Amino acid sequence: MPAILERATGSITTSVDDVNAVNEVQTIELNDIGAADTFTLTYGGQTTSTITFNATPATFAADIQTKLLALSNIGPADVTVTATDGNSMVVTFVGDLRGRQVTQITITDVAGFTPTGVTATTPGRSAITRTLGGGTEFYEVLRVRVGLFENSATNDISIKDAAAHTILVKTGLDFDVSGVKYDEWLGCDGVDQAGNASADVARGIFEGMMTCIIKTDAPASGSLQVVTRGGALDRPRYRKRGTGTLTTSGAGAATSEINLGSAFGIVRRVVASGFDTSCDLSLVDAWGKNIFVVTSIDPDTSDYDKIVGGDGLDQDGNAAANLLPMVARGPLTVTIANGGATTTGSVRVYTEN
Repeated sequence: MPAILERATGSITTSVDDVNAVNEVQTIELNDIGAADTFTLTYGGQTTSTITFNATPATFAADIQTKLLALSNIGPADVTVTATDGNSMVVTFVGDLRGRQVTQITITDVAGFTPTGVTATTPGRSAITRTLGGGTEFYEVLRVRVGLFENSATNDISIKDAAAHTILVKTGLDFDVSGVKYDEWLGCDGVDQAGNASADVARGIFEGMMTCIIKTDAPASGSLQVVTRGGALDRPRYRKRGTGTLTTSGAGAATSEINLGSAFGIVRRVVASGFDTSCDLSLVDAWGKNIFVVTSIDPDTSDYDKIVGGDGLDQDGNAAANLLPMVARGPLTVTIANGGATTTGSVRVYTEN
C-alpha cells in the first residue's frame, strides 16, 4: 500500500512583503464632475481639505494625492493616485499600508455633481508562500488542513504542483472560527480543485514540489498541513507517460501510442500542451474502449489539463452524474485531430498502476 504522508509548514505568518502579497487599490468614480465642482474624501474618520475639479487629469490626481497624504492616519508615502480619466481616480495603498485590507475611502461634502462612489477594485492581501514535498515523486493530495489564522471570511488558499497545475484553489474562506479553520478531503465537497461547483469530483495525480500560498486580510499566523498518498518510496504506483512531440499531418491528424508500463493502468489525468489550433483528442485502449474523448480544445496559451472523472463529463465528453477514472488495457492509442491544419504539441497521461 502506498505511504500516506503529512507535509506540514509548521508555524507560518502572512506578510505584507511576501512575493504574493497584494496592495489594495480603490477607485474613486466622480461621474461627470465639472468646473468649480468640489468634494472631500474621508478615510478612517479623517477628512481631507476641499478638493476642486481640475480639467487636467494628472494635475487633478496629484491634488487628490496631496490631500490624502496630509491626513494624520495616512503616512507621507502611503498612497499614490493616478487618473484613468477626469472622472476616475485610482488610489493605491503602499508604504506602511501595503499588503493588507484598509478602510474604504468615502466621498463627502459634495457640491455641484453626483459621484458614483468608491470601490475596492483590488482588495489588499498579506500572504505567505511556502513549498512542500520534494524531488520528482508523483502523488495524489487527499486532505488539506489550515489552522490558527485569525482574520475575516475573505481568506484564500492556492496549492499548485511543480508544473504549475492546480491542486487546490479556494477563495473567501473563514479562518476566524473556533477549532479547525479549514479541513477538507479533496474530491468530497462538491467543488473541483479549482473551486468550481461540480457534481462529482476526483483527485488528480501531481508531481514535484507543491507551491502553497495563503492570503489573509492582514498579517496573521497559522499552519498548513497537506496529506498525500504516494511519493518517492512509492513511485511505481503513479506514473507519467507521454507521446513526445506530435505533429498533425496534412490530413489534420496525428496518432501515437503510450505504453502504460504494465498490462493495465487507471488513467487519472490527461494533459495536452502546445497545439496552436482547436483540436480533438481521444485515448483508446488496446481493447478498443474509449478512455478519454474531448473536442475543441486549444492548449496553445495554457495546457489542457483534466482530472479524469473530475470535470462533470464522462469519457466520451458527455455530461454524466457519476464518474470514475477508467481502467485501461495498454497500450493507449492517442489521436489528436484538427481539421487539416498542421500543428505540433504533446500529450501526457498520469496513471495509477
